[in-house]
Amino acid sequence: MFRKLIILFIVLITPIFVFAQSSGKIVGIIHDLGTGEPLPGVNITLVNNFLGATTDIDGYFVILNVPVGNFDMEVTYVGYKSVLVKGIRVSADVTSEHNFDLEPTTLELGEAIVVTAERPLVEKNVTSSISLVTAEEIEKLPVRGMTALIGLQRSVVVQDDQVYIRGSRDDEVGYYLNGASVNNPLNNTAAVHVIQEAVEEFQVFAGDYTADFGGANGGIVRTELKSGTPNYHISADFQTDKFASEGEDFLGTSTYRYHNAVLTFSGPLLTDNIRFFLAGENTSRGDRQVRFSEGFKFTNLIDDGLITGYPDTVDVLEYPDGFTPGNEQERYALNSTLLFDYSPYRFRLGGAYTYEKIGSPT
Repeated sequence: MFRKLIILFIVLITPIFVFAQSSGKIVGIIHDLGTGEPLPGVNITLVNNFLGATTDIDGYFVILNVPVGNFDMEVTYVGYKSVLVKGIRVSADVTSEHNFDLEPTTLELGEAIVVTAERPLVEKNVTSSISLVTAEEIEKLPVRGMTALIGLQRSVVVQDDQVYIRGSRDDEVGYYLNGASVNNPLNNTAAVHVIQEAVEEFQVFAGDYTADFGGANGGIVRTELKSGTPNYHISADFQTDKFASEGEDFLGTSTYRYHNAVLTFSGPLLTDNIRFFLAGENTSRGDRQVRFSEGFKFTNLIDDGLITGYPDTVDVLEYPDGFTPGNEQERYALNSTLLFDYSPYRFRLGGAYTYEKIGSPT
């Protein structure tokens, strides 16, 4: 009896995992190249994945709950040449449409036709005002940090590291990570730091978003983290300007005692059905505000004490070029996902941790 109750509980909570995850779908129609007739019973599978579908009598297929990312799709049918479509992009809550015309062939084995998927100029299945940026596009942009990336999108202004959408206040923007709200309840700003290398895609809604998103009058920033890869993959990145002392110039510019180190690791965990992704980042700044100010130095300053009642003498008061002492920032961040893929049951766990320490000017 107890075992039956456990099975019933798992069946009941399964839809919660299915609909809570951020995913998209792939649809299309397959025809005969010569006659134009729809082909029923065509097999469509995602390479290195456990998802797929079969066309109905009208040649139509749909693959549901596809995780966000890039996929290769194989189309096979007896008596027709196979088609391998590379680089199909799937975005959260977006329908990706791909139609095919299969070419008849003999029963002899031959090479499959390879097609490279192209991103359409206009997403006809997207009805909201959305700016969508993928991981491939992030790698090509000459900026660093999610705030800077968001600031490049339409209807967005970034000032003093705060995001403003359509002229709203900074506390009127909703932040979602893997479908869950990550707004700080105290000030309604982002509570966690998202590592740039951990982002599969992010969307900026400047209006017309559905009732799924709430508590945001200005706009929505929705971010999806990467999932684990079928093979082990590791990457590292380190940037620094610590080639000079605080406030000194190096290569014609001021140093802010800055460094940023990022490490990512992904792959299967014990079995191919379980895959993990982990990203860690450490950021340190001697001065968290980058500015180009001219320094000054005063010696033997005398305070006669008319206001405080305590006369005093300051031997040296110095402010270096372009650098504010006592304005340090130290941050550690972790972003991770764990994917369980036991088709037709699949769900993904995600987590984010941020520790930040900010100094005060002296």
